Amino acid sequence: MIKSEFDHNLYAMIEEGRYVIIIFYVDDLMLTKDHLIKLTYIEKQFERKFEMFHLGVMKVYIGVELFIC
Repeated sequence: MIKSEFDHNLYAMIEEGRYVIIIFYVDDLMLTKDHLIKLTYIEKQFERKFEMFHLGVMKVYIGVELFIC
């Protein structure tokens, strides 16, 4: 896992051209992926340490409306 030099709330993991990105904001956590197996593994690790709620597909994040293409 690599921590961003520019945003201390942003972490990325890139393996074999596939990625997982984690963004923390206050008490929110956003996970996005191009690698479902790795994302599932990371989610399980977080669930072991923290109480988490899956809220489904994100539509708005810190006031920005998101679209999935």
